[in-house]
Amino acid sequence: MSRPFWVGFAVGATVGFVTAMFTAPRPGQEVRGSLRERGIELSKQAVRLTEEAQRLSEEFQRRAAELLEQERAKMEELLSRLSRETGRLEQAAKEMRESSGAQPPEGAN
Repeated sequence: MSRPFWVGFAVGATVGFVTAMFTAPRPGQEVRGSLRERGIELSKQAVRLTEEAQRLSEEFQRRAAELLEQERAKMEELLSRLSRETGRLEQAAKEMRESSGAQPPEGAN
């Protein structure tokens, strides 16, 4: 037989052996150990993800409280300006009525 035949035979045997090693069933104890290790790994990952979710939740709450306070302050300022402007307009209307001699509408001060 020729040399290429034996090279092909050797390569085929090697590929077959490696494939058999990766696809052969493992003993029960080995499978249980592998599952246990994977379970521990997943448990640790779950703890890390839970901690990260908690951190993000706290950050979100802090930022939401800051934004709420900023908007509350803006609203208070707008209401204060509106109140001052309303008072100024009422005073101007009163002065206009007094200067023209008109009677105030019912319910007005």
